[in-house]
Amino acid sequence: AHEIRNPLASISGSIQLLGSSFTARQEEEQKLMAISLREIDRLNNLLTEFLDFVRPDTLKDDPVDLNSLIREIIEMLKFNKNLRSEVKQTLTLDASLEISGHRDKLKQAFLNIIINAYQAMNEAPNPAVEISTVNGDGKVIVKIRDHGVGIDEVGLRKMFEPFHTTKAKGTGLGLAVTHKIIESHGGRIFVESTKGVGTEFTLEFPARDLRGLDQNALADSQAASENFSIAFRGQKRGNG
Repeated sequence: AHEIRNPLASISGSIQLLGSSFTARQEEEQKLMAISLREIDRLNNLLTEFLDFVRPDTLKDDPVDLNSLIREIIEMLKFNKNLRSEVKQTLTLDASLEISGHRDKLKQAFLNIIINAYQAMNEAPNPAVEISTVNGDGKVIVKIRDHGVGIDEVGLRKMFEPFHTTKAKGTGLGLAVTHKIIESHGGRIFVESTKGVGTEFTLEFPARDLRGLDQNALADSQAASENFSIAFRGQKRGNG
């Protein structure tokens, strides 16, 4: 990674130094400099996502409160100028149990899903996202629903495949990394979508109260998740 990041940092620094010598009249040169810096940032982000995907996950068994994690993400997104600011947010965070795991990794996974939800509503007339958490049968269950463009059946089946993307500048690694993180926490993902109506992600995690600090239970849960980590409930179809 350093073999790539270091040259990119040098190029970025050189461009910024060169840009400081431009006059206010050199608008075309300033535009080209801005484009170059944006593309360097994009390469850095692509490298980060690729490394996140190929690196073995570092397992932790820390207590994680998903309610506070979700609130933190929603608060952070208020300052993201690339997302619509008028999206209606409904949070119903009723889960009282914690899960075990790596908080920063889980934050990355949830952030990827929630940002995708926002981006799916770029053209929606009434953009809204609903997030809920509940306890259920020894699990913590999280639902994230958007009122966006929806996903067709082919998209549903490919959405967690590396490098599959429907975005013009997407890398196709965001949801692949998300799946890997959730799987490493013994979690499962269910996806329901109606084209033109919206998409709902349901995530299930073993509750910490049941698993405690038992590393054998953690390993058993992860082994089971390798076979049952994704279950598509299928694409809902509207009446008519």
